[in-house]
Parts: sequence; structure tokens; C-alpha cells
Amino acid sequence: MDSAAFRITSSLMKKGMFDPHFVGKFRGRGEWRDSAGGKGGYQVEHEILPTESGLTIRYTHIFDNDDPDVTASLELSEIAPCIYTVALGGNPVGHGYFLAGLLHFSIQAGDVQVETGCRSSEAGLSVWGSSNRNAAGNFIAWQENLTRG
Repeated sequence: MDSAAFRITSSLMKKGMFDPHFVGKFRGRGEWRDSAGGKGGYQVEHEILPTESGLTIRYTHIFDNDDPDVTASLELSEIAPCIYTVALGGNPVGHGYFLAGLLHFSIQAGDVQVETGCRSSEAGLSVWGSSNRNAAGNFIAWQENLTRG
């Protein structure tokens, strides 16, 4: 972690808003299931960076079934202790929180609603979430096991 990232992370930790184990690059596998009985796997590249106002979360999902890759970058900015607004491309799309070692956020992009939670450890991240609609129009849930590095 560079000195600026360390300073920002330390500041957030002093406020009780962040766990340093969340910062870094992570890789691993995810699995999804949908309401039509579909399921599949994917590779995950995930990065969480501290910013002056909160966090940036970047990820890429590379699906095993030839679905198009999904890449996103979310900005979480503190609006109150432990509470964040979530932006996508600079546009507010939701809210989140960091409490009791859990980072959680929900967003709305058009008529699609997504909620995601993360828990960290020294070894990596556990990520899970759901959405009211995947590309096929079905409710979907997923879980990812990611290791640092």
C-alpha cells in the first residue's frame, strides 16, 4: 500500500469506518444461480482502493459460459459515519455501509436492483449478492471466494 493509501486507510480506520484487510487486489472464483434454475461459474478480478472520501471498488467477471465479461468501477463516498453514497461513472446510484466488519451496498441502475456484501480476512474476501434481474430477466444470486494477490 502506498503512503497516500495508507494515510487514507488509517484515517478511515480511526473513524471506525474501515478494515485495512479490504484494501488490495483479489482474485478467485464466483458461482451464480438464478430463479429459472440456471447456474454457472466465473473468474473474478477485484480491487478495493481507499480514496479521500471513501473507497473505489473495481471488478471484472469473466464467465465460463461465453457470456460477455462484466467490468465495473464503483465509488463509495462517506456521507455520514459508516454510511456511503455509491456512484457509477460519477452518477449516484445507491447507498452502502461499513458496520461490524461488513461492507454492504445496494444500487439501482434503471430497473435493475443489485445488492452486494463483502467480508474480509487476512487471506481474502467473501463476496455475495443478488439482483432482481440478470441478462435473461431472472432473479440471480452469487457468491465469490477471493484470495489476496
